[in-house]
Amino acid sequence: MFTSRITNAPHVPRAHAFADSKAMIRNPIAVFEKYRAQLGHTFTFHFGGAKRAIVTTNSQFIEHVLKTNHQNYHKSDIQVKRMGEFQGQGLLNSHDEHWLRQRRFLQRGFKRSYLTALMPIMQQVMDESMQHFDAATKRGSVDVYQQMVNLTLRLVGKSLFGNSMKDTELQQLGSTITAIQGFIVRQIVQPYKIPWFRFSGKSNHYQQMRIAADNIVRRYIEKRRSSNDSGNDLLQVYMDMRYKDDDSAMTDEQLLIESLQLLVAGNETSSNALSWTLYLLSQHPKKCSRKWIMC
Repeated sequence: MFTSRITNAPHVPRAHAFADSKAMIRNPIAVFEKYRAQLGHTFTFHFGGAKRAIVTTNSQFIEHVLKTNHQNYHKSDIQVKRMGEFQGQGLLNSHDEHWLRQRRFLQRGFKRSYLTALMPIMQQVMDESMQHFDAATKRGSVDVYQQMVNLTLRLVGKSLFGNSMKDTELQQLGSTITAIQGFIVRQIVQPYKIPWFRFSGKSNHYQQMRIAADNIVRRYIEKRRSSNDSGNDLLQVYMDMRYKDDDSAMTDEQLLIESLQLLVAGNETSSNALSWTLYLLSQHPKKCSRKWIMC
């Protein structure tokens, strides 16, 4: 999905899109699938009857925008304004030179040697999570998606901040991220309510949640700065690294923003991918290896 001024794609009438606002909050996939069945794989849609966007499931279209001609497209207001309001200006919601500089810097933290050093932490998290998962299944039915969210939250969180970060703190970060993302979705699908959200204090409520979550990470950054002990995690890697153009380091505020954005992106994408993988395996049991206990 991306915003555009000119398109000859079929469109959803504004009135219909406005009427679907509440349904979009409950299940946007169902709404988009309804219109995909009517209009085809690519169509225009006005969020809340106001904000125009193009929705597509065409892989060639997506490749054209995100890969082949990515330099011709900027990130939408959804990422820059709505997400940036809570996340700051980091890799996920920046453009042009700033984005390129941050991407080149952050990708160096994913060298094989760094990832290899993180394996003991990841293995420990996996072992503990599988024990909890096994115990939960013995008590009855489980929410697989929530299990995968908990797993990836701990995997990404411990990789970023090491074992020193408590599970309770990670849970607070995770619940805050979930709540804020839900609020961002409401602003996206119901943009006409944004003035009311601000006037009623709802926006400030979520900003206070963000500040509390920020302070958890900020304390770890300040503690690491003031101690002589170096951590075996991505936070330490990024604290030690320097930009190649001017040999400067990331400021504490940049570390805070990029660390939380990595936590958001890493947790959400991984948990969704794992959940869909398990769902598809459950639908095709003959394709499962005998080593997969869930099959």
